[in-house]
Amino acid sequence: MNVARFAHGALAVGLLALCAGCAHSALEGDALLSEETARLRHAIEEVRGLTLSHDVPSRLIHADEVPAVVRRALLADASPEELAATQEALVTLGLWPEGRDLLSSYVAVTGEAGAGFYLPHERTLYVVADAPLGSRVFAGLGGRDVAREMVLAHELVHALQHEHHPFWFEHGALLRSHADAASALQAALEGDATLYGFLAVDLPPPDPARFRGGLEAGMSPQGGGALAVAPPLLRASLLFPYANGYALAWREGKELLASPPASTEQVLHPERRHEAFEAIDLAAGRDALPRGCRLVDENTAGELELSLLLTDLAPDVPPAAWIGWDGDRYLAARCDDRRELVWLTLWDSERDAAEFADAYSRAAPAVAERARFSGPPTVTQHAREVWIASPGLEASAGAIFAHARRARVATPEALAAHFGDREPGVDEPAQAGASGAAGGRGW
Repeated sequence: MNVARFAHGALAVGLLALCAGCAHSALEGDALLSEETARLRHAIEEVRGLTLSHDVPSRLIHADEVPAVVRRALLADASPEELAATQEALVTLGLWPEGRDLLSSYVAVTGEAGAGFYLPHERTLYVVADAPLGSRVFAGLGGRDVAREMVLAHELVHALQHEHHPFWFEHGALLRSHADAASALQAALEGDATLYGFLAVDLPPPDPARFRGGLEAGMSPQGGGALAVAPPLLRASLLFPYANGYALAWREGKELLASPPASTEQVLHPERRHEAFEAIDLAAGRDALPRGCRLVDENTAGELELSLLLTDLAPDVPPAAWIGWDGDRYLAARCDDRRELVWLTLWDSERDAAEFADAYSRAAPAVAERARFSGPPTVTQHAREVWIASPGLEASAGAIFAHARRARVATPEALAAHFGDREPGVDEPAQAGASGAAGGRGW
């Protein structure tokens, strides 16, 4: 898994360890069987209709080695400063609890849930011999058990994806600055790997509802450990790409990666699978930040994160509050050592905007408490737009949004064409104006 907020393109985690007793054993002692890897590679090429031009280095590791592998993969894709900026922005949004280390939390959960990894920067796959979550995740899904055979097949599909769709594995800068698009693309990659992993081991792919049920049972908080205490954002980042991505692959098959989704809205709603939305860049408005402010991060939340925020901090709001999303962009800043936020959201209709504005207003006091704002963010509706601003940036929101660069896009390729012209950076000095603002990871 390449969790969109944490490691765009850095690693792919297979939550696919089943019970022992498979018809073909992928392991012998402390080694992966090369003939089994070759057999699965051939099966994957046959069912997927694509070929790997090279052997994929494969390693067997044990559960106690997983944290070091995951940490190495994350830091290969994002610097410590970028990860710190991501965490600070998530706290500012209200999506992450203050004082809890994002990197350590992700490493701990992945150490429990990860049964296999494909690391693009190494072009190497890893299989975890004793994955602790393994026996819980898909027990009873199939008529026979396929154990780590399935994990190995899943990760080999990721290697095949990397060869035939390299852009989405090697352009993490664009995806880090568009976290919602990264989550959508991640769902497509994991869904494709899961579907064709099943087919490669000659196991009938389960119905998507049954598949989700198996995942949710395996990831139940009753199982204890890091998963039991993981914040909703982290739990969703493990469930969403597999459960929702698999449903996509089930419906679309080989067509999925030919035209992958560009928003979580497209993943969550089949009827909106190819619907365009407003992609936004607020970089030109950064000079409107007040003196004494520096930018921490600029990014897009999307429907998935909006739903997580509202259900976490205002659990009584109905799903209609986040349905109808048509784009968003936020700036998280530090102003005289206080967290501050401006957030531009767009909606399909004025009614959709009003429903979101009402729901966010109910969550605003809890957001202020989590982010330590001086007061609840203001919520202002302007036709189909809803503007959100913390007290310190309320007066600047209009000037920041006035300089927004916008484009309607429906595909990752269109997003890259319009917004892939700048690389993100952390705490870069402002190029103009006297605001004292600094550039962030957004571009």
